[in-house]
Amino acid sequence: MTLCLGRLFAVVSIAASIVLFVTSCSLLSKRQGEGGEASHAGQRAPVQRIAQMEFGRDAVFAVCTEPACPTVTRKSLAVAPDAAASTAPKPTVNSAASSTDVPQPVADHAATTPAAIPIAERHEVIVHFMSGSAALTPAGKAALTQSLAYARKANRIVISGRTDSIGADNPNQSLARARAFAVRDYLRRREPMLPALMVIEARGRCCFIASNDTPQGRRQNRRVEIVFSVPERVAP
Repeated sequence: MTLCLGRLFAVVSIAASIVLFVTSCSLLSKRQGEGGEASHAGQRAPVQRIAQMEFGRDAVFAVCTEPACPTVTRKSLAVAPDAAASTAPKPTVNSAASSTDVPQPVADHAATTPAAIPIAERHEVIVHFMSGSAALTPAGKAALTQSLAYARKANRIVISGRTDSIGADNPNQSLARARAFAVRDYLRRREPMLPALMVIEARGRCCFIASNDTPQGRRQNRRVEIVFSVPERVAP
């Protein structure tokens, strides 16, 4: 009887040991599972976002991974507007402008035109014509040839054609113009490189210098007046 009780006690002890061993193994497996889940939770996919890496002129945007992304601080918030303001174009200040807001006048084109050259000499030559003719007479050609010395130095030549009072207005106007052109063409033929500006001014039946009642008076009125304006810098 005693032997049986001893064997039963040994079997119970072994069973209890087996139960404790199995229980401890299950607890260990559970703890390892919780630890694994925790480690997997800590190894979740990294968070990525777009962040501004620099400020001002060097500002760039890039994709960064937390926790390596830059964080906005009070310093960066204060510096960023200043950096942006530094990149804005600055207005050009004219050092010659006045301190007031009154707009400066725009220079007129006429103000840049050189001043008129003072005229030191004016030479006048008169050439006479036959009645109803615009052909130069020998005496007229000789007078024009002598006037070439003035023409070479002049900067302006005014040629005025005139007639007497005989005939209608239109024919006399055409005649006065033809006489002025005859003088101009003669001067150009004799001196092709004249530097002067030639101005033609023709008026028929006008500007008489003598009476038209006599042949002598009408002859004086049939004329061309040439005025040579010599500037001061070339006047002798």
